[in-house]
Amino acid sequence: MGCNCGTKCTSTGVNVGVPDRVIRGGLAGVLVAVGLGQRGAARVIILGLAGMLGFTAATGRCHLYDVIGVSTAGDGECGAGCACGSDESGSGCCGDQSGSGCCGHEH
Repeated sequence: MGCNCGTKCTSTGVNVGVPDRVIRGGLAGVLVAVGLGQRGAARVIILGLAGMLGFTAATGRCHLYDVIGVSTAGDGECGAGCACGSDESGSGCCGDQSGSGCCGHEH
């Protein structure tokens, strides 16, 4: 069963979609390569940016997106342990523990 909840995944904090995560991961790799060839403050700044991009790619959470109210995560990209939409209790999480990231409810 697919997850077609029609809402963004707020219960798990995932707000970075798969294409966005792939781009961030690729850019992080490029910045690491460039940063290691630098010296001084430029190296620190470039490697810091690489770390930030790598972290958001790995976790699927961007705190800047939280601040400005943006999410590139689509329906069903909630991650393991919780699903988008809401259950009967209205908690916003169906409590799916299968790792599929979807409660199986078709909304």
